[in-house]
Amino acid sequence: MGAAGVTTGTAFAATRASRMPGRVRTAAFLILIGTLWQVRLASALAEPVRSGFDVVTLSIGVRGASAPVEPVYAPATSPSGDTALLVQDGAGTRLDVREVSGITRTIVAVGDVLAGSAVMEIATAANALDNYQQVVFWAALADGRAGLFRASPPPAPFAISPKSGYRDQPITIHLMGRGFAPGVRVRVGTIDAGLVTIVSPTELTGMLPAGAPLGVADVAVSRLNGGSQTLRGAFEFQDRPPSGCRGFWPDHRPPATTASSVASSWLVPIGIAALPRGWRRLTRRKRTRSVGRAR
Repeated sequence: MGAAGVTTGTAFAATRASRMPGRVRTAAFLILIGTLWQVRLASALAEPVRSGFDVVTLSIGVRGASAPVEPVYAPATSPSGDTALLVQDGAGTRLDVREVSGITRTIVAVGDVLAGSAVMEIATAANALDNYQQVVFWAALADGRAGLFRASPPPAPFAISPKSGYRDQPITIHLMGRGFAPGVRVRVGTIDAGLVTIVSPTELTGMLPAGAPLGVADVAVSRLNGGSQTLRGAFEFQDRPPSGCRGFWPDHRPPATTASSVASSWLVPIGIAALPRGWRRLTRRKRTRSVGRAR
């Protein structure tokens, strides 16, 4: 749908809606807004996005010594359903990753600077894409070199659990985000997380050692020779509360002893002890009255 068509449809719908009752007019307006958003979303998904993939050189040398015998241009599909493929259009040749969600991300294109020189040619293999959206590709450079490179998606943190912890002991964290792949680094404040385990491209776990500074800290995720993205003020290192009978009270401290608390704690036992006696006295009085009336 072109811009003129959308504009004409909007004007026509607005004219019709002005003649409708209130509820019908509101429903027509919501349907129109939803249609426009679908058109906009479809155009956004179809347009490739430069996502700043982190590219690492695996091997490089003179083109005659490192070029594949027959460069392969076959699309590669990961176990999760994403696809890496070469695309040729009016702008030239580029290597894209198309996610299952429909989003297309450009990794590298002819003319980009790679390893200090411009890319002249790109080739891929049918098994070049793994489950973490990492792509291995071959590229020939303008200075006569060629080699193998691995592109990894830029990691980005979205949420961390838990959001706080006592700094006198190791803390296990669970991080949600995107672009998680082997080699990713997690840093909370000034503390580097250890034992980082990649559960999936959107989930990882790690261990924060004891001894962190007190206070609120940022959560940064990065990759060697790549960029870094930060989740501001997402975690807080805390001190333990003052010692007490831990485990019986939420704040690990016994409740304060006051006159009112002592009196309230004795009300129930006193009531239990006094109730039977009072009940017996009350029943005796009723019996005495009933006998007197009978006489």
